Amino acid sequence: EECERSIAKSAINPSKKAWEKYLAEVIGPNYSPLRSHTLQAIHLIAFVHLSIARHCSFCTSAAVATGAVNTLGNKGAVAIYLRIGK
Repeated sequence: EECERSIAKSAINPSKKAWEKYLAEVIGPNYSPLRSHTLQAIHLIAFVHLSIARHCSFCTSAAVATGAVNTLGNKGAVAIYLRIGK
């Protein structure tokens, strides 16, 4: 299920700020959002516990659209990569 709006509406307005704010409130103040990535209605966000945040590096994200003509984001995937430690 879409986290804020339909797939069609997400094509026009992909922002998921309200959803991210809600998640941050639910998991509490000991976690901080590290990275997020959106592909239309698909949204991924990684939170990190504050005690290990300083050990996280090289955080990046990407999306691959596999919808019509491999350009529309109605299908596809998002991913977040991060390194913890050295």
